[in-house]
This record gives sequence, structure tokens and C-alpha cells, in this order.
Amino acid sequence: MTRALALLAVLGACSSHAGSGMTDAVPGDTAPRDGAVVDADTTGRWLHVSSLGVAFSRFPRRSVLTRTLAVHSAHGPPEVAWTAEADQAWLSVTASGMTGDPLVLTADPTGLALDHQYTATVRVRSSDPMIHNEQDVRVGLWIGSADPQPVTLNMLVSSLVADPVLPRLYASTSGTDIMAYDVYTGAVVRTFAAAVTRAGTMAISSDGAMLFVNDTANRRVVALDTTTGSELRRYPWASIMSSGVGYARPNAHPILLIGNSKVFDVDTAMFHSAQVTAGFDEDASFAVDADDRYVYAQDHGSEPSNLRQYALDYDPRRADPLVATLRHNLNTGVFGGVFGRTLCVAADGSRVYAAYGSPSTPAFSAEAMMSIQQLPGGGSNAACGWNGLFFGGDASSNVSVYRIDGRPLGTFVLPANGGTLVLSGDNTRIAGSLDPFPSTPSFSIRSTPSP
Repeated sequence: MTRALALLAVLGACSSHAGSGMTDAVPGDTAPRDGAVVDADTTGRWLHVSSLGVAFSRFPRRSVLTRTLAVHSAHGPPEVAWTAEADQAWLSVTASGMTGDPLVLTADPTGLALDHQYTATVRVRSSDPMIHNEQDVRVGLWIGSADPQPVTLNMLVSSLVADPVLPRLYASTSGTDIMAYDVYTGAVVRTFAAAVTRAGTMAISSDGAMLFVNDTANRRVVALDTTTGSELRRYPWASIMSSGVGYARPNAHPILLIGNSKVFDVDTAMFHSAQVTAGFDEDASFAVDADDRYVYAQDHGSEPSNLRQYALDYDPRRADPLVATLRHNLNTGVFGGVFGRTLCVAADGSRVYAAYGSPSTPAFSAEAMMSIQQLPGGGSNAACGWNGLFFGGDASSNVSVYRIDGRPLGTFVLPANGGTLVLSGDNTRIAGSLDPFPSTPSFSIRSTPSP
């Protein structure tokens, strides 16, 4: 079938797709979500959208109102026709395309109220009978009447993640509560009281609906509903130690990775037989590319650290649907590495940046895991924006900003311990926390440079 005929077919048939067995699900129920198989036919294909969460914003001096996502088909023919539809008038999207074509989302704030949060959903679907899922992209839009200012709070945050849709930062202080802060003002907007016994590292789902918190006292990871704060599921370590949490959606099926190498099905909390390990200890950081093809793991306990790349594949036709294939295993000591800290993948998936205590930040190619860049600065933190920028934090609280080609955009001061440097969903704000014992700890938020 030609591209033109395929597009006509999907445009004419998408309305009948509602009766194909797809169900809408709220986070935590037993209905399929995020691309899960919806019937007993395991010969089908799955749509995969590169992000299920998008954040837009408009302020007097800066706006982020457009984002481009990628649509692919897992285990399918090279091209499958798809359509996309937004449920709010202020959001326009690419109406149709073929897998491999861009899905462009554009927000129009004209006539909308100031200092108000708006949300929308974009449904991506296909009439191809071999496609067995839909992808719902959650979109947030904040319209601010005043430009955000730098924020500094006298407190220590041990773990920090950003909501990909709403202007929120979820923070823990190694206690029982999880606090949600407004990324523009620093105000507390939510408190998930007594969510866990002792909070460790955290991760968040691609659509921002589920927050995963490592409960080190009870040796498990707990999934929380970010709307209500209620507990959705528990993922037991089945080991004495585990630090580090990661999230991925290989072929649109959500999985949870933890530091002791175990991998869970997010929806069922069942173990997969596949393992993703960074080395010989049970403390690791994870990073995944936007297409969820590769996951990178770096250990924290070894000196020098190990950095590994795994290829992910999910196919329910297998007895265990998940396969994680080790492609590369690097000893970072060859590149001046010491203890592993954090890592992130460039927006286009072409390289991974690793912070492991060296005076510069190396970038390794995704294809061969060869060093292709050495960026001055960094070594303690690494954060990648979907807008193509890389942020590297060093031990002296300096953050260096680079474009993907290595061109520097400048340096600014933002105190941050390793693992606490994060970007807001719209990539206009960056946050970090530092414990400069015996001085007063700090939790800081500031604006980022434009790409």
C-alpha cells in the first residue's frame, strides 16, 4: 500500500477503532495502559510515541509552545499510518502521518486566563488491524503573568524528579513525605504525607501519572498516583540492598528498573527474567533514550565505575516478553572515571553523557559506545533536555551548558549534589540541592538559557 492510500485508509477508519477492545484506564487500575496488549492476539504491532508527557509555558519574556515527537511501530512493517487528535481547542497537532513522520504539538494561549494551568490529551491511533494499542500524550500549559525568578530554599533534598507535564518538582528528604514544589515559584503545592517509611531515589513515568519511590526501610519501590498521592503498587527488591530507580517503555510497554538489576512489569509488578545491571554492586543510575531502544546503567559503588548499554526489546509472543541484551560494558577508569554519579541521553539518542568524577564530561556514541566528545566541566551531574541542551554540574556548583555539537552556551552557579540536577518539563527551569556540611543546605531553582 502506498503512503497516500495508507493515509486515506487510516483517516477513514479511525472512528471505528473505538470498538476494537481499547479501554481508557486511570493510573493503578487493571485496564491496559501505555501500550499494553489488549487482547489475546499476540501477532500484532504497537505504536510508540517518543514521549507521553509534554509541558508548555508562556511568560512575558519566554515561551515554549511547540514540541515535536516521534511515532514508531514496534515489530511492524516500516510504515504504518496513524492519526492524532487533541481534546482541547488551544492545542493543535499533526492530524495524520506514517510511522517515522514527526508529530508536532503546538499550543495557542490566545484568550486563555493568566496564572492558570491547562491540560489536554492527544490520542494517537491507527486503523491498521495489526496495531493493538493507542498512545495517549498528556499535555500541560501554564500561562504566567510574571517571569520566574531564582529560588533558594534552606533545605536539603536527597532525591528530585520533575513532572514531564505539570510545573512540579517532586522532592524527598529521606523521610516519609514526598513534597511537590512549583518549579516557577518554589512554593509547596502538594504533600504526599507518610507515602513511604524512608524515601530514597525516585523516578517518574513518561506521562507523569506515576511516581516511583524507593522505600529503603521496607526494601521495595512504591508507585504513587501523582494526582491523589495514593499508593498504586509495590515492587519488592527481593534482596538486601537496592538503590536507583529507572523507567522505560520498550515497544510501548512500561517497565521499572531497580539498582539490584531486577526489572518489573509496571502494570503487574511481576519480575521479568531479564536483568539490567551496572556492575557488581546494587547501586546504579539509569538513563533511557527517547525511543526506549537503549537503556544505560552506571554503578555508584565501584572505583572506577562501570557504564553499560543494553538493547531493549518487548514482544509478548515470547514466554517472557522482555529481552535486555548487553551491547557494551565500559570501565570508565580508561577515560579518567572515578565513582559513578549520573548520566543522561541526548535528545536525539545519538550519545550518552556520563558524570563519574572526572574534570570533564565525556559523551559516548550510542552506536559503538566510543568517546566522541569531552566537554569541560561537569563530573558530578548530567542532565539532558528534550530541546537538545546538555547541563553538566561540577563539584564546585558550576553548571556548564552545551548544545549537542559541543558549542558552549555559558556557565552558571547552581549548587547540586550528584543526582539532584533536574530539568523542568518545559526545559526552562533547572533545580538542584546541595549539602555543603557544615554550612546550610540549599535547594535552588533557576531559569535555563534558551537553546
